Amino acid sequence: MFSSQDLKNPSQNLIIGENWKFQFETKEFYYFKSDLTAQLDEEYGDLGGSIIDIEKDFLRQLKEEVIKKNGRINKRDIDFKKDKIAA
Repeated sequence: MFSSQDLKNPSQNLIIGENWKFQFETKEFYYFKSDLTAQLDEEYGDLGGSIIDIEKDFLRQLKEEVIKKNGRINKRDIDFKKDKIAA
């Protein structure tokens, strides 16, 4: 991951890895994918997407619990839900 400032600074010798493919950029960074990361994506899938799905599911379940308890929920209930989803 390189910042756009790194790539805009011509005095800096920036070496980008062999066979790296540009993926996308944000305001601050350019993102690349190497052969290894492409292989890992193929083998394990989109882990970032899976994590986001788990977070959304957790928040949905938490919201349902809060509604069931009329807004009264304690830390133990939240910890229990987190442990249940993590398992």
